[in-house]
Amino acid sequence: MLKPHVWISGQGWPGEYDLKTEAEWKTWEADYEKYILAYAKLANDHSVDLFCIGTEFRIAAVKRKKFWKMLSGKVRKLFNGRITYAANWDNYQNVEFWDDVDFIGVDAYFPLSDSRTPMVDELVSSWASVKKDLQTASSRFKKQILLTEYGYESRDYTAKGHWNIDIDTLQVNVEGQKNAYEALYSSLWKEEWVAGGFLWKWFPSMPQLPERETKRYTPQHKPVLETIRIWYGDH
Repeated sequence: MLKPHVWISGQGWPGEYDLKTEAEWKTWEADYEKYILAYAKLANDHSVDLFCIGTEFRIAAVKRKKFWKMLSGKVRKLFNGRITYAANWDNYQNVEFWDDVDFIGVDAYFPLSDSRTPMVDELVSSWASVKKDLQTASSRFKKQILLTEYGYESRDYTAKGHWNIDIDTLQVNVEGQKNAYEALYSSLWKEEWVAGGFLWKWFPSMPQLPERETKRYTPQHKPVLETIRIWYGDH
């Protein structure tokens, strides 16, 4: 999947991006359309299987429904593969253009536990209600759920929600990361209405683990990597 992102300067997030006037929205939409269509053509030129038309526009995806429906149509004229949109975990139920894409894309950072080191059974229990909601959305739109992002940091409270904690104040916790991945796979991976997913975050070249990544998302050079190998290889 080719998944273009929009990065907001500083600590900004596309989910909080909002504009006040129709003229401002039209300007933004014209610029964003050029950006996405350029990458859609690139994806098609390189025979990419899947293209994502947007990521975590929590406000814009709801306010500008007609734009996203129009954009998906234009992408299909340039790109021969399948398309999706990546909704934030708390916003996929508010998106009204799932009929225009091939998968219901969800960036699956659902907060599941307040435990320092969450156990697999606890997390599987927390997944139950989330799983029910995801399956309901899949049934409603008759499309599979695709985890356009999923993953956990290797630090304390990894399943609490990264926006709720200060990573610099916490300790490395590879067990919590491993448990969180195991619970996600145990809960979702065998369901026919789940298309799979893309873990966050993998670096193309990492011969060893840099210190800055010891508590962050990458599973590389960490115990969870064996869990990932097992589930992708044997299930």
